[in-house]
Amino acid sequence: MVTYQHETSGKVVPPGEHEGAIVVIEDPFIRRYLRDLLSRYGFRVIGSDVAAATGMLRSGSEHVNLIITNKPAEFLEYWDQVPVLYLSAMPDPELAAQFLYCRTVNKPFRPEQLVEAVRDLTATL
Repeated sequence: MVTYQHETSGKVVPPGEHEGAIVVIEDPFIRRYLRDLLSRYGFRVIGSDVAAATGMLRSGSEHVNLIITNKPAEFLEYWDQVPVLYLSAMPDPELAAQFLYCRTVNKPFRPEQLVEAVRDLTATL
């Protein structure tokens, strides 16, 4: 597991309420698994595709404090607005480093690893 934090910002805020996380994964089984797992820890999870997720981010129709995806390149437009949890068997460190806050979790992962990464990212803005 690797954590990337943009060099120009050291801003960290204390953890607050568990707010919305968008899960953008093509496989509905994986999306459902992530929603069920994170819901048990008090996170509100919205399963979505890329188009719907970017629409929510643009419109502000949902309060989103984390994107969980295996396709972070789709969210580079929001590099400084919302943290990204990048799930991949072989994450691209150069891509991850382009986000202000990005953490990678290598597949396969244990549930505790995912929850720890989500907690870390939702505590930083």
